[in-house]
Amino acid sequence: MKKYLPLIGMVVGSITLIAAFAVWDSTRAQELEILETVGGDFSLVAGDGQPVTLKSFEGRPVLMFFGYTACPDICPTTMITLKKVKKELGEDGDKVQVLFISIDPDRDSPKLAQEYAGYFDPAFIGLSGTIEQVTDAAKKFRAFFKKKEGSSAAGYLVAHTDVIYLLDGQGRTRGLYQLTDDVKRIAGDVQKLL
Repeated sequence: MKKYLPLIGMVVGSITLIAAFAVWDSTRAQELEILETVGGDFSLVAGDGQPVTLKSFEGRPVLMFFGYTACPDICPTTMITLKKVKKELGEDGDKVQVLFISIDPDRDSPKLAQEYAGYFDPAFIGLSGTIEQVTDAAKKFRAFFKKKEGSSAAGYLVAHTDVIYLLDGQGRTRGLYQLTDDVKRIAGDVQKLL
């Protein structure tokens, strides 16, 4: 039973994220709600080997996504969406930080995570770390991930939450988005935090 506790915790966390997503989406007003049950500071590693926390981006909005570089579909599509959101913001796009957090630290070094993020936009930041660091960050944001043996050319796959998080300049979660959400809608919400 002990070996299943982390998995049970991640499933419960995912259910909490789904509930928070539903509440946030149904109560959206002109002011973005603060989702108090989703988020928290973390410590990860940047491509240059330096430690990074959410406090490193204090004062500016952050769009964040948990994924992995060998992901065949959701991750590249999400990164393209984030690039489109930045473009939609025009000159204000440079005031927002996009973070890609790898949930596959066995294959994704901080350097590789940065190369991946930078492929979509040089200003995007890729982060990784130890499995403990990544698990801690994912748990705080109620993000689920689990290795899944597959027959892809990249080896195993990783099932994971496909949510884009919008954080304000104080690191508080203010929005949750899926790939079905309109780029203009996401950009409009970002604009409210600038």
